[in-house]
Amino acid sequence: MTERLTPSESPEGFLEEIMEREAAVTARKATIAKVRRSSLVALAVLAPLAVALTAWNAVRAAATPASFSVEEQVASAEFAVFMTAKIVESYRDSAGHLPYDLEAAGVEGYGVAYEAFGDSAFALSATVGDRTVAYRSGQDLTPLGDAYRALPGGGGS
Repeated sequence: MTERLTPSESPEGFLEEIMEREAAVTARKATIAKVRRSSLVALAVLAPLAVALTAWNAVRAAATPASFSVEEQVASAEFAVFMTAKIVESYRDSAGHLPYDLEAAGVEGYGVAYEAFGDSAFALSATVGDRTVAYRSGQDLTPLGDAYRALPGGGGS
């Protein structure tokens, strides 16, 4: 909202006020122009980058996805069973009972089947082709936990 000048002010004060307001408007217009210029520069830099990334993604999407050997898939399933067992044990230790299902424990998408036996025993399994990775609570988890070593980048040979 603009402030109105009263007629009782002197003509010099009135003229000075008008000049100050004009200077403020000019300064605001200059600031807006700078912001617009910097936005245009950013757009000029980001637009080609966005086009390049889109093209790269399109080419990459058409590429053949990496395929894993059966041993790597089994190792991945073993490690998924290991992680799921740790999560279920953690749930049991904190809640005092086993979860009703894996989703209740916060496990989704590992491809692991779960079956509870009472309040403390459970079994997990994962299938890869014709091979099944199975775990029953109380068994040694170390071999399943070491399975990541067979995965690419897992530190194995």
